[in-house]
Amino acid sequence: MTTHTHEELGCLAGGPARAAEVALARLIQAGLVRVSREGVLSAVHVPGQGPATPLEAQILRAVRHGRLLNDVVYGAYRSPEAEGLRTHLVNRRLLRRRRSWRPRLYPWLFLAAPVLFVAGVLSAVAPQLLVDFLDFGPPFTEFPFWYFFAGAVVAIVWASVLRARDPGRLRTRAGYLLVKRAQRRVTSKDPVGAVAARGLRGRAGGLAIAGMFGLSALALGMLPGREATSSSSCGGGCSSDSGCGSSDSGGSGCGGGGCGGGCGGGGD
Repeated sequence: MTTHTHEELGCLAGGPARAAEVALARLIQAGLVRVSREGVLSAVHVPGQGPATPLEAQILRAVRHGRLLNDVVYGAYRSPEAEGLRTHLVNRRLLRRRRSWRPRLYPWLFLAAPVLFVAGVLSAVAPQLLVDFLDFGPPFTEFPFWYFFAGAVVAIVWASVLRARDPGRLRTRAGYLLVKRAQRRVTSKDPVGAVAARGLRGRAGGLAIAGMFGLSALALGMLPGREATSSSSCGGGCSSDSGCGSSDSGGSGCGGGGCGGGCGGGGD
């Protein structure tokens, strides 16, 4: 059975900034990083414990002498380690290397369907209206009215298929479904997983996720916003859920999405 780490889920749901939040949350939970009420992060030496991922190692190096939370997250999501995480997700076919154009197409197809339907009705009952009010009326009245109805059906079917197969600009369908499944299973019993799915600003089981890690309101306010991270999101950005949450994601969540994505997360 294929498994996915919390950092991978975070990058898919909300981009590399979300992945950085996940890595930081895991370090706080393990007691390897201490956070002051003012939002200053400091490394803590714990015998027998250390970073579990390259991104965690990058954060530990950054906070060795104490740094503000926002500086740490900015540095982490722009780091080579975050880019390596995105490349790993591309190789696993959970992200695309480039943004997909298809999630931008299907909303227009859904819009074209009723226009074609109305044109079919006018062509059937009042073809002169097409001639009087539309420049392209005369050539269009040469077609049987049912052509318009058939075109409307084709547009709806085509749009539905695109939306089902390619819901995110950055995330592939597999990545999109993975994020949706994780967001449905968020629980306060798995705080790091909750960060991956919804971010430190989110809630799980009616509880503020930031509170699970002892983050004050001042520290929480230092976290980068979606607009600050969407340009380099994993899955967040312009994706449909972007928690990214990574939006479509075409260059990666938009989340996370982020988009997702994230975006970019953050997430078609």
